[in-house]
Amino acid sequence: MQEFIQKQTQLTPNYHVTEAIGPDHDKQFTVEVVIEREVLGRGMGKSKKAAEVEAARIAWEKLRCSHGQKGLCMERTQES
Repeated sequence: MQEFIQKQTQLTPNYHVTEAIGPDHDKQFTVEVVIEREVLGRGMGKSKKAAEVEAARIAWEKLRCSHGQKGLCMERTQES
């Protein structure tokens, strides 16, 4: 996802922790991947890294669907 964005826009996506809830031993993080003030994906996880990976996965799906691979997006939606 990051390489795709950099090739298309010469910009680097940024990851922002928007929420961290729960006790220290059982935190749940929410992370957004942002490029030029647009949230491309939002993910949750038990670690910042896991939340970043989920946010990147969601952003990649969104980008892939919006750049001519709609057939693959339709298949993924129907499988879910």
